[in-house]
Amino acid sequence: MIADIIEDCGPQATPAGGPALDIFLTQLRSRRDEIETLCRLPDDIAHALKGLGLYRALVPRALGGDEIDPVAFLRLVERIAAVDGSAGWVSSFAGAVVYLAGLPPHRFEELYSRGPDVSFAAGLFPVQPVQRIGNQLLLNGRWKFASGCSGADWLGAGILIEGEGLSAKPRMIIFPREAAELVEDWRVFGLAGTGSYDILLKNVAVDADWSFVRGGGTTRVEPIYHFPVIPFSALNHAIVGVGIALGALDEARAAASGAARTAPFAQAAAALLASRALIYRQTARVWGQVRRGESVPTRELGLLRIAAKKAAEVAVAACRAALDITDPDDSATQKNVSRHLRDALVTGQHAFLSPAAYEQAGQVLVGQPAPPGFV
Repeated sequence: MIADIIEDCGPQATPAGGPALDIFLTQLRSRRDEIETLCRLPDDIAHALKGLGLYRALVPRALGGDEIDPVAFLRLVERIAAVDGSAGWVSSFAGAVVYLAGLPPHRFEELYSRGPDVSFAAGLFPVQPVQRIGNQLLLNGRWKFASGCSGADWLGAGILIEGEGLSAKPRMIIFPREAAELVEDWRVFGLAGTGSYDILLKNVAVDADWSFVRGGGTTRVEPIYHFPVIPFSALNHAIVGVGIALGALDEARAAASGAARTAPFAQAAAALLASRALIYRQTARVWGQVRRGESVPTRELGLLRIAAKKAAEVAVAACRAALDITDPDDSATQKNVSRHLRDALVTGQHAFLSPAAYEQAGQVLVGQPAPPGFV
């Protein structure tokens, strides 16, 4: 792969999966059409992600997890996304364990009481009001975009507890997959295989201490849970776009038209690799600060958000350049690279990768206070 030309990601643990990852990626490549047609990951593919150690990657060693560093986690997601964007997108949500560490300690440990390979998906929006009844919350509503929910063990939803006022911070509540109905209405242009269905809950009562403020802090002592949550989430999604674009460039390079103009391809590859390097460099830098117990300056977090946003943009341009040099008579490669482009376009639509990230990061970089929810 073009990604292997340079590996400047800094110190990192060996990505989860080991030799099994290459075998999985070969199988995944052969099933991309099936995934897109099915509009979700087949059950065996979703199960195989667990076998790779994806969901245990960031779980504490004390609870049986691998507790790898964030750079290694991003690299794992990137490699999956380079083969199939939908599988990469679903994989990126394994990073949600950093969110889940906002649960009370006994609930977080209960979540992993049967082992660390716990898959999770959530539909956070639209945030729905819920009613408190004693020590429980009564859930009624429909939440959208729960990517990978059909293969999840636990689900989450964005809520606002009635009586707390509109100024209260949105919360997430989690519950077993079987408590919800999945509305299979996912028919889309890109990332078609993510199975980002709606979650429907009807009079589901959940203990209130299964809820927590999203990004409101952690109850864990392990360093990974002190890496800033919102920037980490933005990186998780952006690296999917990077992986998709690397895959597109690699497929196009192997099947380039002899008459193609290659300068735009080279320019796109350079821009992508530069954006990728910034993601890994800045993630490693912030990770070092977190591990040392230092307070991370807001400007460093602003650079993380800029890196994520820019990479999402550059990924789309790289996919377009890849499509331009593909031999028009090579219908199979044209089809695959076109899918990469569609997937990259949708990746950049996530809220954490919106154009507002530049304005907000700009405020931080010139010394103004960070906007609410930015870091």
